[in-house]
Amino acid sequence: MPAETPCSTAGQRPREIEDSSSHNPYGAITTINRRSAYDCGMNNIPERSESHARPGRTARLAARRSLTICAILAVLQVVPGPRSGNPPLDPGSSLNDRIPSSAEPSALLQRACANCHSNQTVWPWYSKLAPASWLIARDVNTARQYMNLSEWPSDPFEAVGLLKSSCAQVSTGNMPPPAYRLMHPEARLSERDVQAFCKWTESAIPSLEARYAQPVRASEVPAER
Repeated sequence: MPAETPCSTAGQRPREIEDSSSHNPYGAITTINRRSAYDCGMNNIPERSESHARPGRTARLAARRSLTICAILAVLQVVPGPRSGNPPLDPGSSLNDRIPSSAEPSALLQRACANCHSNQTVWPWYSKLAPASWLIARDVNTARQYMNLSEWPSDPFEAVGLLKSSCAQVSTGNMPPPAYRLMHPEARLSERDVQAFCKWTESAIPSLEARYAQPVRASEVPAER
């Protein structure tokens, strides 16, 4: 008769055998360990299906990640970012005050440029939430430094440079920026809009260039303090 082994037949759990070694004099019934079962064949060991534990584990991980993201966003709200807001308007200093234009160019500037290049920015609701607020405030502040329709330069040389640059930026499609056009469809310019804008800038430049040679009037000289 063959010796009894701890191995079980296919499809059966490992059998309990009597340990008759000298280390266990009481002959206790001991279940074979996994190592012995491994020697008998891995197919005989009933493994726990991962599909039963995976849904609960996935849900816990998703909840943990959500809480982490919420905590990070909450902390970002108290971190100071770039300054936002609209400075007060100075009457008589805007582009329309210094260079009168017809209704069409004025409306074009208002819908495509003024929201970033003026002191009359309409701040959306998400501009109050970091980190979106930081990006929007940075873009608006940078745009105002380059050209501010509410603070148009009185120097004709600088004004001519801005008009020429604006026409070039609009003609090449760099302005308004593609990302801004995506969020604000009303800022998209047609070919007719571009031609009308550049025609207006070209008509305004000669009168500004004529002022280069004019002597400075006494009213334009800043008073000594």
